[in-house]
Amino acid sequence: MDFNEIVDQAKKLAGEHPDQAKEALEKAEGILDERTGGKFTDQISKGGDAVEGQLGLPGDTPTGQ
Repeated sequence: MDFNEIVDQAKKLAGEHPDQAKEALEKAEGILDERTGGKFTDQISKGGDAVEGQLGLPGDTPTGQ
């Protein structure tokens, strides 16, 4: 499996389960922020937003809805 196939599979799964995907990204952002001592909060948040965009997830929809 090449990288493009992995990305396509991730997009498919995120599209089928957007709330779970957003929750996982938010959890990962929190872990990264904690482990870096809050030094890169803005960069981590921007990276999370970029991943959401690449996966086709709505950026302004709260999880659980």
